[in-house]
Amino acid sequence: MVATKLEKLSLTLGVILICLFSVVPFYEMVRASLLPGKLQFVYPPKLIPTSITLENFLTLLNPEKSMFLIWLRNSLIVALSSAVISTLVGSFGGYVVVRFPIRGKRYIMYSILTAYLMTGILVSIPLFLVIVSLGLYDTLESIVFVYTLMNIPLCLYFSSNFYRGLPVEIEEAAIVDGASLNQLITRVIIPMSLPALISIFYFSFVLSFNEYLFASILLSSQEKYTVVRSFYILYTYQEEFSWGIVNAAALFICIPLIIVFLILERYIISGLTAGALKA
Repeated sequence: MVATKLEKLSLTLGVILICLFSVVPFYEMVRASLLPGKLQFVYPPKLIPTSITLENFLTLLNPEKSMFLIWLRNSLIVALSSAVISTLVGSFGGYVVVRFPIRGKRYIMYSILTAYLMTGILVSIPLFLVIVSLGLYDTLESIVFVYTLMNIPLCLYFSSNFYRGLPVEIEEAAIVDGASLNQLITRVIIPMSLPALISIFYFSFVLSFNEYLFASILLSSQEKYTVVRSFYILYTYQEEFSWGIVNAAALFICIPLIIVFLILERYIISGLTAGALKA
């Protein structure tokens, strides 16, 4: 009995510490975004600010003072485009790899997974040369192209694990009942795969939205920057270290991602659980 109580107490304390470790940085971001510039570096810092302002948020939303809305639009366009293409290509590729007899498909999957594990800096120069030769340098299309290449291995790996756990008898029964290939895909495979597709789409979107390396290499015009690429400009707003504006921008970025995750949480968790059944 004593051991059980100690285990519960230890577990409770561990959960509390993990929650604090996760929440404190977010709270500091909110606190710093609401503080006036002159109070950002007061020592000792106050846990609860006595003076707050919305000036940092208004500066970001004012097109005459900041290009933040343009950068946010660019990030959303790039992340959505890359996530949609990656999800479509990766999910169909995963289905083909699992269901169709392909010689050496195990080695193909290992090669794809190895390609995903390679860090971006290793392929940055070859990709840069390819983008320049295609005439896509300093365009959003170049970023969409690169992010799609980065996300497809992950989408293919997740989707193949999910399809491997689906009973093939359901598809065979649909074919026996006279379903065509289009009907099999639209009425059987996609409805069953919806949780996995949503989770794959969300993680592809987040990875593309938060990527910095290739955005800094392939984009040179400020009007083409993504949000993450533009953070160094926000740091030096009006030739001073603007900690409040940076935290306000970070908060603007976090809120949509959190809202989308909360809306899709049920599908994301079920999709990840299904994909973890078989490796």
